[in-house]
Amino acid sequence: MTLAASGPRSLAPSRPHHARLLRSLTRMAFACAAGHSHQPEAEFGLARELDMLAPAELARLPGLLEATGLGALVASSLPASLPPPVEAAIADLETRTLARGRRLASERGSIESALQASGIAHAWLKGGWIAPQLYRRATARPMADLDLFVPESDQDGARAVLAALGYQATARTWKHEVWSRPEARSVVDPRGEHPDNPRPVELHSALGEAFRGLRLELAFPARGPLDPRGLHLLAHLTVDALCRRMRAVGLVDVGLWLSSLRTEDWSALRQVLAEPHAARFLWPALALAQRELALDLPRDSLVGLDRAVRPQLRAWVMLADADNVGREARGQVTRPLLEILRIWPIGAAERWTVLRTQLLPDRMHLADRDADLAAGPLWPWLIVRHVFGLPALAWRRWKVRANPAIFTSKESPSELRAARRDDENPGDRRPRTREH
Repeated sequence: MTLAASGPRSLAPSRPHHARLLRSLTRMAFACAAGHSHQPEAEFGLARELDMLAPAELARLPGLLEATGLGALVASSLPASLPPPVEAAIADLETRTLARGRRLASERGSIESALQASGIAHAWLKGGWIAPQLYRRATARPMADLDLFVPESDQDGARAVLAALGYQATARTWKHEVWSRPEARSVVDPRGEHPDNPRPVELHSALGEAFRGLRLELAFPARGPLDPRGLHLLAHLTVDALCRRMRAVGLVDVGLWLSSLRTEDWSALRQVLAEPHAARFLWPALALAQRELALDLPRDSLVGLDRAVRPQLRAWVMLADADNVGREARGQVTRPLLEILRIWPIGAAERWTVLRTQLLPDRMHLADRDADLAAGPLWPWLIVRHVFGLPALAWRRWKVRANPAIFTSKESPSELRAARRDDENPGDRRPRTREH
């Protein structure tokens, strides 16, 4: 069952074949993460999409797997017919990801033991929570950092524990403090996954997400059957998608959590989604994960979950996929300049807040872009850089609207038409001949 509703086109289209490939990789990663060792349909679909890649595109597969966070999850399930250099690069990615996962798990264990010994209430968030809970192999789920929630009343104690373990406070944003060890601040491998790359701890005193000046607060610990850390996964994925920085591994996180919900959890989630402010943060990620992963969820639980979501946002989600809201798409597809102003706020007051935040964000929100600069005396330069970058952004997006083909696809019009037919009739799709 698809959750997204129809509506006017507002999201720049995805590159059709790239979107299908990424969807196949994400579904395979989800199956592997859930422990479904043999998935003939997913394996056939992925093999078909890989067979359609030209050699130059196939050579970029390891980079795509690293960027999306799917590499270690799908490495053992990829076809054996890949070129040896590609196989070697993917094996190297898997080795680095697993080594980093073991290192982070060890550091998480040390922090956990110290916090427990000090009697400090705490909880792990995002990957640090979902990977040990629901992934078949937790270390295969890549993590850039460890997200740690500690109530405001215990924050000083948590800071003392981190300091005793050799961590130092290095930055602060609107939602957390960043702590890291001096010996773990340099990038050893720019590709990303490496055990010696920076491994900061992000210390949260509240659980929630914000986008364009509007914030969703989540109560922790849970006041009902639904774990708010799962709601945080949804909100975080929604914001990442709206910012065009989503990693496909976030879809796997959400898919695993949704698949674990019980009947009483779905009833509680329905109550949360009945409130428009919460629904806009939570429903888009739920709908995107359900569609991209083809989740087998209780049909009765899905009906009407989007009632509190504005039609403009529902229409936007209908056109979203893992490709056109992902990090790689930032250089390929672009939305209209004021699209967020149309789909996100509710009412005139919120529209003003969103517009003001888009044009002139405050220091703590700019810290998300450059935490080191925001923490120092030269932080006003962030605002100057943002303001003077707006005309260039407006010009680039105007060019895309004038000629969308510049950024939306590298395929010919005939290939695009064929890809659209394939998407509408997936059962009729046949691999195209690869040109060498």
